[in-house]
Amino acid sequence: MPTYGELHERIQSIVDVYGGKLPVEHALIWEGYLSALMEWQLLSVADHAALLAMLGPTPASPGLMISLGPEGAKDTMAREGLTDLVSTPHG
Repeated sequence: MPTYGELHERIQSIVDVYGGKLPVEHALIWEGYLSALMEWQLLSVADHAALLAMLGPTPASPGLMISLGPEGAKDTMAREGLTDLVSTPHG
């Protein structure tokens, strides 16, 4: 099971390769991977949000809605006291 630190390091190493900004295609793939880890309860919602912030903007942030549905995503974000990632791009 990957840890937050390992994921952070992996993402940062790829960000560095691209001069500080991930291409959108890479960010979307990471977003899906991180969302799957969260859905399988291998990554907390707070860690998920922190790692998403490293990815830069994407057209939308579908990960929570795919995993939890629209209402579940909103409820989870509110319960965790996090910014609503469902309606705005992260970055």
